[in-house]
Amino acid sequence: MQIAAAQLNQTVADFEANRARIVEAAAKALDQGAEILLTPELSLCGYPPEDLLLRPAFIDRCEESLLR
Repeated sequence: MQIAAAQLNQTVADFEANRARIVEAAAKALDQGAEILLTPELSLCGYPPEDLLLRPAFIDRCEESLLR
């Protein structure tokens, strides 16, 4: 089993761009034969989200991006 690790430069609350970077990293890992891709903590919403985690709309956008 091959495992790939992605180093990503994510931006807080930029769900579309963050998701695009994750998808790009996944495609590259797959092309190189990886079966699993590890991404940094909070890659989808960006780090550190701080008080944004207390806003329901932020959580909703994160979940919507995850389901795409």
